[in-house]
Amino acid sequence: MAKKNVTIDHNSVGLKNAGIFGLGSDYESAELILIPAPWDLTTSYRKGASLSPQKILDSSSQIDLFNTDFYSDLVAYGVHMLEEDKKLQALNGKYQDSAQEIMTALEQGKELSDAQEKNLVDINKASETFNDAIYEHAKTCIKDNKIIGLVGGDHSASYGLISALIDNINSFAVLQFDAHLDLRISYQGFDYSHASIMHQVMKFNDVSRLVQVGARDFCELEYNESKFSKGRIKTYYNDQINEDLFSGKSWDSICKKIVNNLPENIYISMDIDVLNPQYCPHTGTPVPGGLDFDKVTYLLKKCVTAGKIIVGFDCVEVNGPKDSVDIITGARMLYHLCGQTIVSQIEDE
Repeated sequence: MAKKNVTIDHNSVGLKNAGIFGLGSDYESAELILIPAPWDLTTSYRKGASLSPQKILDSSSQIDLFNTDFYSDLVAYGVHMLEEDKKLQALNGKYQDSAQEIMTALEQGKELSDAQEKNLVDINKASETFNDAIYEHAKTCIKDNKIIGLVGGDHSASYGLISALIDNINSFAVLQFDAHLDLRISYQGFDYSHASIMHQVMKFNDVSRLVQVGARDFCELEYNESKFSKGRIKTYYNDQINEDLFSGKSWDSICKKIVNNLPENIYISMDIDVLNPQYCPHTGTPVPGGLDFDKVTYLLKKCVTAGKIIVGFDCVEVNGPKDSVDIITGARMLYHLCGQTIVSQIEDE
């Protein structure tokens, strides 16, 4: 990776017209590129995550960039967020009403009408179009030797980026932070639902392992898929984490166990609802309980200090008014993901 010449005084006022975090990085100079994913077509409870990439961008300049773990690297290597793909915005909006009609019918125990069945087919095709578009954006970044992160959008948005990385990296594990397992075969008929993203990801043979942290809301089918995966899926359930903490074990010791279950190359999938809802009250499917913000960022740090290389990441399911704690939390979580990812790649040089 190459350092860029820094021209902005990051001790001064955060500039809203200087890109993500006010870093002033353009595509050419930045080593880490963020792909915005304006997508929440299959969100089954609260819509709005499709609007969050822009809100996070707008909020990000309020973050004081100094951090003793990665400040100088974040500034020196640069982060740039691409402009949102207007075609994807339009595609997301085109089928919102049809998707909601399907969800409402199923939630009321009704069979889908012929028209709704046709709409379901069209929505699944739209999701494939979205996945292909994210794949192509990622492919361009990979060709230009960029590190890549994705800013969602609902959790289904992760698929295109993971697909692109799979085609260019021999093998890696996915470290999933999430209140849910997301292992349904499909959900509400949507093949690429936010609730089935990890089931789809595990179809890739080159995803060596899925390590899940913080799950506390899931169905029996998902539980069994993890339980009978012959070790390919390792889940650290929220209640098990709490049992360890309440019995006197330290968070550091729990983090060591989690890190020890990861290979060198990891992809981090950060569903913001892994956090206690005090940090994300408007997320699509909030669940009481969950991890503190500091516990999550500590685990990220432990991954990097243990020599893990973050090959890519996503930050998804952020939702809420532009000045809400949700957006502030999402921007700051993204900041930590960017910083730790850059540090992990520098150490690999």
